[in-house]
Amino acid sequence: MALALAVAATFAAGTVAVQAKPVKCYGVSLKGKNDCGTKLHACAGQSTKDYDPTEWIYVKAVKNENGAVIEPAKDVCQSLKDKVAKLK
Repeated sequence: MALALAVAATFAAGTVAVQAKPVKCYGVSLKGKNDCGTKLHACAGQSTKDYDPTEWIYVKAVKNENGAVIEPAKDVCQSLKDKVAKLK
């Protein structure tokens, strides 16, 4: 009952719940800073060049001080990709 009221209050206030799970963000990691393996190697930290499009890092959502998501992880990833594109 309390959960139902909380959900109803959230939607009544005009806010939408956003999933805060991290996403894999490809092409933005620095050499040796990737989060996991690819078809070229088996583990994290083994990338051999900066911004390799086959390498990825986990990116989390940006949250405010109350823990509410203010920028979804997919948007954070896109912002990183945009910055990398300007460097190339």
